[in-house]
Amino acid sequence: MHEFSIMKACNVSIKPLRAPIIREIIWTSPTTPWIKINIDGTCIKKPIKVATGGNIRNDQGLYLGCFAQCLGEESALVVELCDTMTTIELAASKGFWNVWLLSDSQLVLQAFKANTTIPWKPSNRWYNCCHITRNMRLFASHI
Repeated sequence: MHEFSIMKACNVSIKPLRAPIIREIIWTSPTTPWIKINIDGTCIKKPIKVATGGNIRNDQGLYLGCFAQCLGEESALVVELCDTMTTIELAASKGFWNVWLLSDSQLVLQAFKANTTIPWKPSNRWYNCCHITRNMRLFASHI
């Protein structure tokens, strides 16, 4: 009952939606010496708060680390860009120079090709990260 009252206070729909289609996803490891970093952002509607995070695994699937950060109120593009920039900065600081980045944001993947999609606010940090990637073998793909 306590959980029910919390859900009701947060305006969470009590009637569950139909079950989604369940698909088996098999994680594939990168080849040696690559590491794989899965990233994603999330948004809480009331009050609007956004956060990002990711996890890092090596070619044997061993956990190497993770990160998470709250960004306050930002657009979806800025959230995904910050997620990517944190990933690049973290990988470089840990000495990971062969990075396979997986993101669900097509806009971020396009940003690697055309810097014109970068908003003004994170642009300086983005260009610094692009400079870091010159010393890195970075493969970015869409999930």
